[in-house]
Amino acid sequence: MLANFLNFIEKHSLIRKNDKLLLSLSGGADSVSLFNLLIEAQIPFNAAHCNYHLRDEESNRDETFVTELCKKHNINLIVKHFNTEEFAANNNISIEMAARDLRYEWYKELVEEHSYTKIATAHHLNDQAETFFINIIRNTGLNGICGIPVIRQLDKNAKNTKVTECYIIRPLLFATQAEIMQYIATENYVVDSTNQTDNYLRNKLRHNIIPEFEKISEGFTSNLQNSIDKFKYSRSFINKVIADFFPQQTNSENQHKIIIPKDFSFEELAGYFYFALYDFGFNFKQIDDIANAANNVGKKFFSKNYELVVDRDFLIVRKREENNSLDLESEKSFVKHYDNAIVIFFENEAAFQLAEKLKVSIMPRKELPAIPNNPNIACLDYHKIEFPLFITSKREGDFFYPLGMGKKKKLSDFFIDNKLDQFAKNATFALRSSNNDILWLIRHRIDDRYKIDNETSIVLIMEII
Repeated sequence: MLANFLNFIEKHSLIRKNDKLLLSLSGGADSVSLFNLLIEAQIPFNAAHCNYHLRDEESNRDETFVTELCKKHNINLIVKHFNTEEFAANNNISIEMAARDLRYEWYKELVEEHSYTKIATAHHLNDQAETFFINIIRNTGLNGICGIPVIRQLDKNAKNTKVTECYIIRPLLFATQAEIMQYIATENYVVDSTNQTDNYLRNKLRHNIIPEFEKISEGFTSNLQNSIDKFKYSRSFINKVIADFFPQQTNSENQHKIIIPKDFSFEELAGYFYFALYDFGFNFKQIDDIANAANNVGKKFFSKNYELVVDRDFLIVRKREENNSLDLESEKSFVKHYDNAIVIFFENEAAFQLAEKLKVSIMPRKELPAIPNNPNIACLDYHKIEFPLFITSKREGDFFYPLGMGKKKKLSDFFIDNKLDQFAKNATFALRSSNNDILWLIRHRIDDRYKIDNETSIVLIMEII
């Protein structure tokens, strides 16, 4: 195991002589194995442990275990306590996402304070296989099925150079779970009881799906990594071609200009934009919309941190200003902050009259007994939505995907099909996400793309009362 560990580190240049290394140490079999291998290899490191206080006494047991382990081997340990459930509730995100956000924000603080250059996590080949399937389920495209990277920047967009120059490394991505368990068989470690349940998608894949593939093809988990490597090689080649033949231009205002090829088919254009825009956070669905709008000069799109406008020969992308996610200047005057931290901008005074009639709530999917069949109520998958939200009148060229249809429909055609007269059309408002998608044609129908499905964990409920 040690020889393979050292060969893997050397092959990927994961740890260099002058690196200052921090190990993410949970106390489980994987991280304790990495702990022991680093000691065997005589690689100096410090350790960090997160106590999320999610499993009652188990969380405190884990902290006690890693404290004693580090004391035994004279390793400096840093411990951080989090109120994870409160953070998740305040930010309307899942517990898993809350834990991840808290963990990585703390890593950045540690890097700024202690100048760590590498942070090691104990992901292994079984984690890689689970992530592969999760990304397929989430429709993440080629970048997603490339899985967990062996090495990546902690945060390439951070303002602090120490953070941008620090890297997350995965020195165990050569080993399967079985190999790790064999290596650690005589050592002590803690077991997270939640890993034994099927409450989370990753656990369902771990316990039920991947073992079936192993039955069909012995060594499936290791062989899958070979396929993932081929995907990564393909991605690297495509990125190289795009960089050489379609170089981005960046001006003094830090705007990025991406050439719009004029002789590409829709599929070629969408594929090109997928790679060219990936680092700006535009999702797969938005890429299709941008490709469709390539000749629509002035059309705007928004990701979490960037805004994009279609010009004649270029897509122009720039960093969004703080709190600036408005499509129309007039929307700044009409805004309401709801108790659950949802912010909605209203296009005009007529739209704003809906504010007091609108009830907004957020709840776990499992607490929603049934999905109401009521056009005055919208139940939406919270994690699919780009926030903040807007309520506007209909606009020229508007379309959405009416629930149950699964295909695009112009609003004008929807109005005709539903026999709405001109007065009713003028009184109809649309709930939009910040990328301009219509989420709900209020009092009529939600968009099929944002409906609740089997993977929904958090539901956004909006009701006209």
